[in-house]
This record gives sequence, structure tokens and C-alpha cells, in this order.
Amino acid sequence: MPTRSQREADLYSEANWHGISAEHVDAAIALLRHEIHVERAVCAKVHGTPLTADQWKAEHPALFEVRAFEAGRRIKSLHLGRLLIDHADALDLTPLDDERPAECTAVPLGLSDITSPAYHLETNGPNGYAHSDQSGAFVRAAVVVALRHGGAASIEPLTQVVAISDGAVPHIRLAHPKPHITRPTCARCGQWATEHQQAGNHTACNAFETKSGSRLGT
Repeated sequence: MPTRSQREADLYSEANWHGISAEHVDAAIALLRHEIHVERAVCAKVHGTPLTADQWKAEHPALFEVRAFEAGRRIKSLHLGRLLIDHADALDLTPLDDERPAECTAVPLGLSDITSPAYHLETNGPNGYAHSDQSGAFVRAAVVVALRHGGAASIEPLTQVVAISDGAVPHIRLAHPKPHITRPTCARCGQWATEHQQAGNHTACNAFETKSGSRLGT
């Protein structure tokens, strides 16, 4: 029977045949490893049953496929998602001992690294999956708040995806850059008008102010 390392070599070989670099395969596997790490944590919290990565994959095959396709999509290769599913037995999905908020290729984040005018923010926590488009200023503020509460932040050089882990909240948020989304921003805090009214957002200023100086709200 082929060993995991032999099956892994087959994965990289087939990916190369499709024009997918080993670096992209590594990045996708790291993203998938992170997503499964989050799913396992949620499962253990909700059901009280800790599972290894392989056990979780065996018990949740449909969700594993969804996460695999998402990992491929994030590096612009849906076909890679298909390869991850086809070669699932070759994947070592055990979290690294020093796993950071995003994945093993992530690097520490500085606020100046958050350059996109907008991000698609994903939260996969105990209360389920949530997502929304947010301004770059909102994401920068979220990083500041997370660090203030003992959390961490990192960025994936390949995808520019920002990961935010708040020390006070048991989940990780992933912010995917959306440079094509442009909306008017507040002249004072940089956030969108809708974010000034967003429930639970305490990082926007009191009233949205346009570049011309007029103010909306109170």
C-alpha cells in the first residue's frame, strides 16, 4: 500500500502537470489545515468530543470537500481544490505546534500591510458562519482591538488574506482583500457610512463625515 509520502508526491506531480506550482499546493494545504483546525475546535466545544484531523475528515466528508474547494478558490485555482479532494489521503492536516492565526506560510502583520480599500470578512465561530464586506479601515481597527485583547494578526504573502485572532473570542476571522469594492469613506475614521451604524462596531467615529466636511448622523 502506498505510504502518505508517496501519495503526497503523486499530488504534487499531478498538480505540476496541471500547471499548479508546489508553492500554491503548500499554501492551499496550509489554508485547509487551518480551516479544519477551526472546525475541530468548534466541534469539540459544541459536542465535547475532540477529534484528530483525520477523524474529523472521516466524519465530515462533505464539509471537508467544501473547505478543500475554498482553499483552492483562495489561491485562484478551483482545480486545485478538486486535487485536494482526490488526494485527501495524502494530506497531513495535523496542526503545526506553532500554528498561527492564519496558516503556516503567514507572517506577522503590520497595520501598513492592510492596503485594500475593502475586505470580505469571514467568521467561523461557535455561533456559526458569518460573512460581510468591510472597509480597510474597519479591518485595521479590528486588528488594533484584537491585539489590545491579547490576540494576534497575520497576513498570507501569497493571497494577502489577513487573519485576526482575538484573545477574548474563541474564533478566527479571515479578511480577503476586495480591491474592486470602492465606497465613500469617512474623512475622520475612514470607515463606510454603513459601518457607523453597524451593531457592535465601536471603532467608527460618532458621525460619518464626507470629504467636503458635511456630517451624516449624530
